[in-house]
Amino acid sequence: MWKLIVIAVSITFFLSGCGREPTVNAKGTDEEQQASIERVKESLPEDQRDDFEEAMKTLLFADIESLRDITDSDGMVRRLQDRIDGKTGTEIIAEAEQIASKREERRRQMEADRKERERQQAIQEIEEIAAKLNPAAEELCAKFIVRRSLFRHGSGGLMGRRNSIDLVVSNETGRPVSRVYFHALLLTPGRAVPWVDDEFNYSIPGGLEPGETAEWSLRPNMFGSWGNVDEERNDAVLIVRTVGLDGPDGESMTGERLSDYERNRLTSLLESVEFDGAYNIKASLQSYEDMLDRWKDAAMRRVALDEITLLEQRRAAFADEQQRIEAARSRAESELSKFIVERSRFYWQDGVLGDEPVIDVTLRNDTSHSIGRFYAIGVLSSPGREKPWLEESFNYSIRGGMEPGESQQFKLAPNRYSEWGGAPKDHPDMIFTVSIERLDDADGNRLFEIVEGATIEWTEQDAARLEALQTLATEQGWD
Repeated sequence: MWKLIVIAVSITFFLSGCGREPTVNAKGTDEEQQASIERVKESLPEDQRDDFEEAMKTLLFADIESLRDITDSDGMVRRLQDRIDGKTGTEIIAEAEQIASKREERRRQMEADRKERERQQAIQEIEEIAAKLNPAAEELCAKFIVRRSLFRHGSGGLMGRRNSIDLVVSNETGRPVSRVYFHALLLTPGRAVPWVDDEFNYSIPGGLEPGETAEWSLRPNMFGSWGNVDEERNDAVLIVRTVGLDGPDGESMTGERLSDYERNRLTSLLESVEFDGAYNIKASLQSYEDMLDRWKDAAMRRVALDEITLLEQRRAAFADEQQRIEAARSRAESELSKFIVERSRFYWQDGVLGDEPVIDVTLRNDTSHSIGRFYAIGVLSSPGREKPWLEESFNYSIRGGMEPGESQQFKLAPNRYSEWGGAPKDHPDMIFTVSIERLDDADGNRLFEIVEGATIEWTEQDAARLEALQTLATEQGWD
């Protein structure tokens, strides 16, 4: 190792010399070697001395291939001595330049080899990804048709929300399907980023046979992006595309699918690598991208207009039902009003067990039906009272019925242990009013029923959603 140090020191320091162009004596003693190196350096023009120093370093490390070679200091010295012995400074610089040139050429070749390996790896990856651009699979998926898609906010469930994805699908593939894979976008036209960009799948109970249509209400994962949808947004449109199908045996009918990451990766690779066949792959990828754009535009328009139509139909149906309900209620109230309360009175009378409550009412049947039972509400109050003493329902089955035009007086004895038993006894100013709520005919069938609730729902949220979609359709120029 000390010989290596001597040579390194000789390279570093400048010494002066004169005479004809000297050569290096690398086989002499250490002192002779050092002195000859110094003379050789000093014999060179001043502008070549730095080159000489660099040349000596280059020759010293010329054979280094690994860390193991660096530890063999004696071997490094011997190889350097063999290279420089008997050479002038000019010859040493020339040999170092030749070695450096070969090293650079080798480096360039290694770099070229590396780039070619990377190129071949990129081509292999391109071909693997491009194999997933399967037009036949896309065509088959397109035959599993998503006819309607709707994202709805709901209540209940985890975090107080129970959102749903409502789908109507048809299987036009010609084969039974046991599981379907979807790609969904919840977006507002004009916004670059969707509210939701997600994939989900559904295992179909019993499968879906060719030609069958099904309606599903699916629950999305509320811990993902579906749980972060702003409930105040009324202009978001859900579009759903079939991207994969499994047959009745559970095996894929459509093969491995191209993911969004792989699509972006393929685009990037095709931009950086040229090779035979790249044009065809680029054309296939562009066709796929165009298909997605067409689907996106067409699906948004179709889904929005379909929902507008459904909402308008439901709003019209709700209005019609409200009119029918109101008309039926008006007719029922009119008929009930013909069963007239001519007189009503409440009082207490002596009984076997003490005072007993009595409802004394005279009724006249001006309806066209025979009445078998009446149902009424009695209100017992006093002038100036905001809250009545008593407000309770009672009913009575009329023995033999009550014919049209007939008038009868009824003295009824309500249960003294019920609310009626709590009526005051010391208020002579009490007023007792009776209203008829229901009538049954002689066979026990209800007459003049008042419809209380609608079967069709129309909420403020529905109205806001319809308005938002109509505005959206106008802005987008959708017919």
